[in-house]
Amino acid sequence: MGLKLTNTEIYRDELLAYLEPTMNRMMLIGAFGAFISFINTLIIRPDAWVHVFFTSATFFLLISLFLLRRRVSADMKISTVTAFLTLYSSVLLLTDNELAGILLVFLNAVIIVFLQKPKSQWLLLSLTTVVVIVSFFRSAAGDISALSNYAYSLAIYLVLISIMPIAFRAIYFFLYNKLELLQLKLKEEEQTTELLQQKTDEIELLAYFDRLTGLYNRYRLSHLINQQLSQRHCKALVFIDIKNFRKINSLYGLKHADAILSNIAGLIQKQVQLGLIGYLGANTFVVSTQKKVSQNEYLQKVKALQADINQAANLALNLELYSLCLLPEDDALKAEDYYKLAEDHLAAMKAQGITSKYVDEAEKQALQADAERKQFILESINNHSYEIHYQEKYNVVTKQVVGIEALARLQRDGQFISPGIFIPIVEADEHIISFGYLILELVCRQFNQITDLYGPIPVSVNLSPKQLADKDIVSNIRATLAHYQIDPSRLELEITENELIGNFTEFNQVITELKHLGIKFSIDDFGTGYSSLGYLSVLPADVLKIDKSFIDTIHTDTKQQAIVRAILDIAGISGMEIVAEGVETTDQLDALQQLGVDVIQGYLYSRPQPLDKVDTQTQAKLSSDGAASA
Repeated sequence: MGLKLTNTEIYRDELLAYLEPTMNRMMLIGAFGAFISFINTLIIRPDAWVHVFFTSATFFLLISLFLLRRRVSADMKISTVTAFLTLYSSVLLLTDNELAGILLVFLNAVIIVFLQKPKSQWLLLSLTTVVVIVSFFRSAAGDISALSNYAYSLAIYLVLISIMPIAFRAIYFFLYNKLELLQLKLKEEEQTTELLQQKTDEIELLAYFDRLTGLYNRYRLSHLINQQLSQRHCKALVFIDIKNFRKINSLYGLKHADAILSNIAGLIQKQVQLGLIGYLGANTFVVSTQKKVSQNEYLQKVKALQADINQAANLALNLELYSLCLLPEDDALKAEDYYKLAEDHLAAMKAQGITSKYVDEAEKQALQADAERKQFILESINNHSYEIHYQEKYNVVTKQVVGIEALARLQRDGQFISPGIFIPIVEADEHIISFGYLILELVCRQFNQITDLYGPIPVSVNLSPKQLADKDIVSNIRATLAHYQIDPSRLELEITENELIGNFTEFNQVITELKHLGIKFSIDDFGTGYSSLGYLSVLPADVLKIDKSFIDTIHTDTKQQAIVRAILDIAGISGMEIVAEGVETTDQLDALQQLGVDVIQGYLYSRPQPLDKVDTQTQAKLSSDGAASA
């Protein structure tokens, strides 16, 4: 009389567990209804003792089950209720209360089919069916027409009572299959959610943390430091760079070196009590602390860290650290600004051989001044707020100016900024290429004025290695000379010895192309860095300028004199002109003349001046020379 379903007992237990809270509330409501029915029956029909008894019994049964809901199992509640409803419906059917009995029968059948244990279902449904049949025959006894009607009703009831469990079981099967599918889908969604969370964690790990050290990466650290800076919680930024770590890579291999970096990250974490730690790459760690750090405390921590690192690494080669401590103030700088500042500091420290630096207020003011000066330099260049000064090259034998050198000059508050300061800044900020072309163009504009002052002498312009490496240099210079109608043989481009020899293979072809245009080349600062004499015979140069370091002691140092004499011999064979730079005294001039150097450049004869002042000085010299001749 029903479908055999897999896991029916399991589904039934789950359903009972789900319905039990509602079941308890329904028992309380049913008890209240039974009590009202009991009072109503007692008042209206006190003689109907069956109804009085069962309504009161229903009330006490339901209220008892509700009060004992925590001690009585759901199975016991269902069994008690269905047994009582079977008895109650039978009494109603057998006492001429068929309508109420039938309603209770159907209610009881629903509860039995859905919630009663399978073993009890047959017994209770069979008992109820027998009572229904007996009540029908009893009610229709002696009346053929009533018996016929009751027969139809009985047939309908039997059909319903037989179909109902099947229908309920079908619904039951359908719902639980849907429930099972829903549970599977929920389980799949849970697995998907777990997988998504796992992937999210992996993505976050990749996005926020360095895979090698496990520390915050540059992106995440910058975000967190900027938060601290905005809230004024960042009290110190300490940068730690490992000195000569490439040696570790070479000696022990990348795998061992990576393990050392990972161990260093762990040691830094042990040293830091309160703060953020990140890895910027290139062997550089960053610590952002939320408490003030004194210079002594900073140096002690770095010293202890270095000792711990060497003890843990246990290498034949001791590891040394470069460390820098910056103290952020209300300067509106962001994390990336401090990274750049630290990079500049560390580069300067490495060049100066300094391993630790604590940037206090005085140092910060100096840095601020440098930053303001740098900003002024870049703005001045962008605004073309610079001047061209010219220094003459003088032949002491013929008493003639045989060439001039164009030099960029920049003033601030009436004081000249040294080219040794502003040229490196321009080069570092990648402005040097455009700056070099602007200087060349300005010099070309003044060529006619130069010719009026000196005649058709060559004019030399300094060239940076970045400009010489520019792929458009030949076409740009050719176009500039053509625009101002300048004879290329009057343009002399100067490049330092170190820059030329250090990039000889790369620059040689470009220099050759420029020389084919008729442009001359001059090697500046010769003798300062390489095996110059060995290169001298192959350098593509027309003019050789001996560096000032040789000239300073040329009148007293016989070794310097021997080197200059050798330079003169080789340059003479190669057909190069020689210019002595930085001549400031007559003793130096006399020594150079004895060696055979006739062309000089230096303060002894002239200082760099703008063209208007050169004009005045030249007229004065001409007048002086004319008077002397007379």
